[in-house]
Amino acid sequence: YSLGCVMFECLSGRPPFEGNTPLEFLSKHAQVPAPGLLEIGVECPEAVADIVAHCLEKKPQDRFQSMNELGEALASVDLCAEQSGFREQLF
Repeated sequence: YSLGCVMFECLSGRPPFEGNTPLEFLSKHAQVPAPGLLEIGVECPEAVADIVAHCLEKKPQDRFQSMNELGEALASVDLCAEQSGFREQLF
């Protein structure tokens, strides 16, 4: 989940949740579905947005179960074929 938050912020320039108080911030992490990267206007391949969304699922059993599983999902994304220019943005 935490890596999903980091990936979300790296790609969007903002955290998935914000709050005026620490309690509001924590409550959103616990109860509010994370916004989708494509929904907030981030230009990235749909497969990348799906991977980040999968990382940010509320229930642990709905997220990747290992770093190997996440790594395989990331390795399966062909950044060059999915969206021109996105790979250059990353590097």
